[in-house]
Amino acid sequence: MTNTTETNKNFEPDKAHLLWRTFNRFKEAREGLLRLNKETSIRTFKNQPDLYFTMDTDKFIKNIAPLFSGSLITDKDKTYRFLQKFHESYRKEIYYSSNRKEHFSMDILFQVIETLFMEVGANKAESAVMNLSDQKSSITRQDLEQIMSYLKAYNKMSARFQASGNMKKAIELSDEIITSGAMEHPDIPILALDSMFNLITAQFILAQKYQCKQLLSAWRKEYGFDEVQEARIAKLLPPNTSLLDFRNNYARAIQTLQSQKEEMESEMDLFLLRTVSNYYTSWINQVANQISKSAA
Repeated sequence: MTNTTETNKNFEPDKAHLLWRTFNRFKEAREGLLRLNKETSIRTFKNQPDLYFTMDTDKFIKNIAPLFSGSLITDKDKTYRFLQKFHESYRKEIYYSSNRKEHFSMDILFQVIETLFMEVGANKAESAVMNLSDQKSSITRQDLEQIMSYLKAYNKMSARFQASGNMKKAIELSDEIITSGAMEHPDIPILALDSMFNLITAQFILAQKYQCKQLLSAWRKEYGFDEVQEARIAKLLPPNTSLLDFRNNYARAIQTLQSQKEEMESEMDLFLLRTVSNYYTSWINQVANQISKSAA
C-alpha cells in the first residue's frame, strides 16, 4: 500500500513529546479548559514511561488524571470523556509510527490525487475520487476518504507555509503550522502532518537550487531517455520555470494532452510526463528524509 523507505521502517517517535503534542491538538487544551505545563509534563512522561505510554486506556486515565487537578473543567464525566479521546488519539499516533505499511505514503498519495484532480477537473475531483470506491478496485471507500482528508490538510499547510513569506520564517513557525493542521484535522496523525511539512519544505529547498530544466536533464539520464523525448516533454513543462510551479505546469500539460487528436502520441507523452512526476517526487522524498533525519 505504501512505498516506504528504510528510515520510515525504523521510525521511533519521542513518545513524551508526542503525548504532549497530542494533548495540545484539542480545543480543551488550546482554550485552557484543561491545563498541563509543557516542560513539566514532558519531563514527567519521560521519567515514568510505564505510567503514561501504556496502550491500556483505563490505566492511562488513572495515571494521567491527577495531572489535571488545576484545570477549569471540574466535571469528572467530561474530564473522563476527554481523556478517553486524548488516549485514543495517542494510540493512533503510535499505530501510525509502527505500522507505516498500513498508510499511504506521501509520494503515492499525491501522485494519485493530483492525477485525478488534473484529469477530471477541480470542480469534479472529489466526487470522482469517491466514486472510485464503486468500481472494482483494491482501494476502499475508507481509503479514499483518508486520501481526501490528507490532501485537504496538505493544501492548507502548503498555503500557510507560503503565507509565512519565506522558507526561514515558515520553518520557525513549523510548530504553529503543524498544530493548526492537527486541530483542523483530528483524524490525521500529527506524525503524518510532520511528514507533510517536511515534504513542503523539501520542495522549497529544491526550488532554490534548481529549475525545471535541471529536473528534466536528471530525469532523462535516470530513465535512459534521449534528447528527443526530453524535448517533447520540455514543450509541456517549460524548462525555465520554478519547481514550485511543477504541479500547475503538470496540470496544464495533462490538459494539453487531453486535447490532442493524435491518441498514440498523446499516450506516449502522458507516460513520459508521469515518469517525470515520479522522478520529481523521488527528489522531494530524498530531501524530506534528510530533513527528518536531521530533526530526529
